[in-house]
Amino acid sequence: MGRASGWPLVALFLGVALGLVLGLTISWGLWPVQIINADPVDLRAALREDYLVLIGQAYTQDGNLPRARQRLAALGEWGRAQAVTDLAARYAAEGRDPRAVGALAALADALSGSAVVIQPTVTASATVAQASPVPSTTPTLTATPIPRRTPIAIPTPTPTPRPAVRLVKSERICSGAGRPGHILVYVQDQRGVGLPNVEIRVSWATGEDRFFTGLKPEVDPGYADFEMQPGVSYQVRVGEVGSEVASGISSAPCTDGEGDGVAAAWRVIFQRVE
Repeated sequence: MGRASGWPLVALFLGVALGLVLGLTISWGLWPVQIINADPVDLRAALREDYLVLIGQAYTQDGNLPRARQRLAALGEWGRAQAVTDLAARYAAEGRDPRAVGALAALADALSGSAVVIQPTVTASATVAQASPVPSTTPTLTATPIPRRTPIAIPTPTPTPRPAVRLVKSERICSGAGRPGHILVYVQDQRGVGLPNVEIRVSWATGEDRFFTGLKPEVDPGYADFEMQPGVSYQVRVGEVGSEVASGISSAPCTDGEGDGVAAAWRVIFQRVE
């Protein structure tokens, strides 16, 4: 009688154990939880620091402070200017990659609006008393201080200047050659030869797009195009430091010539100066 009454407890224990094993197998092996599209503020401390370094390096390349502030805002309190400065100082003290320290220092400088000098932490050496024997019955101790190291300020990296690009032509096309509603971009060298693999940036009030020349070599090695949207004004420039900007570009319908009522096309030609 006693043996029979113990079987329900054994069965209950085995059922619970089997349920745990099956649950762990399904949740860990078959359908593990996957976290995607996590916000930067939810990252681990080490990953947040890496994110700050990436923001600083991006700023040293494009100089776009509003975009850097927008990215920092995603980190909440860890994206404040003081947090950037503190991280740069700590990285300098730990002897981290000078490029990372320099990028953080440049970003902290821009956020604070004044020069921020990041100096590695140097621990002051205590003075050491050294015994100096003198011809006397009583020895005299002379304190000789050890000279302190002078902190070296880490320079802020400056983006390497690139060849200047000038705007040769920006014209509206209402008839003849051209693609209605498109921006036709040509990038040339000093001799007028098309240059492939050159980044083009088209921006408007609410966004920006980037693409490269050379994808349609049958037209021209330095050619690229962009489809405009009605009622939007665009700016075009080569994605290099020193490029002039073609502005006031839109697909407003032509009202004269052979293309009346047809969306205008624009031909924009850039040429490298150096």
